[in-house]
Amino acid sequence: MKNILPLVILLAGLSGAAGASPEINTGVATTINNFNELTFSHVAVQLPIAPDPYREWWRPDTWSVGYGRLSRDGNASNMLMLGPLWRFDFLETVCNCFLDAGVSLTHLFEPDFYNEKRDRWESFGSHTQFTTRLGFGWYLDRQRQWAMSWNFSHISNGGLSEVNPGADFVGMELQFRY
Repeated sequence: MKNILPLVILLAGLSGAAGASPEINTGVATTINNFNELTFSHVAVQLPIAPDPYREWWRPDTWSVGYGRLSRDGNASNMLMLGPLWRFDFLETVCNCFLDAGVSLTHLFEPDFYNEKRDRWESFGSHTQFTTRLGFGWYLDRQRQWAMSWNFSHISNGGLSEVNPGADFVGMELQFRY
């Protein structure tokens, strides 16, 4: 992670220098199926697309560039993610909350994990994966600079490989916009 973090910070700085309001997200999640006790931790920069008041709802708000890590029992695999993210603020007048949805093309550096409890190897089947997410969050301040969200994520190779168990995660994320 120490090698990729400077790149994430550089991207955030370049986005901020260009007049946008980038957001840095970090979070941790755990599996709820298939890969028992697998942890997904990540840090990402959300690079805003130029605001357009006439933007159709289906156009993304930001591009997410991230680094993640899947780990269990001392085994780990790093991953890089890139994809669009949509934020729907239509609930903000009621509860100061939002919905997030996104999909990322993901490169998993090591798709195989050893499961010590089952004494066998388990595989995601491919280095190329797709990560989808759906989140529900709250702005923690009036300036909407800090937010916290609950997320559901799914990582799968989308059938690119015969082996495609996929994994579902639930977790929390802290977000900071500057």
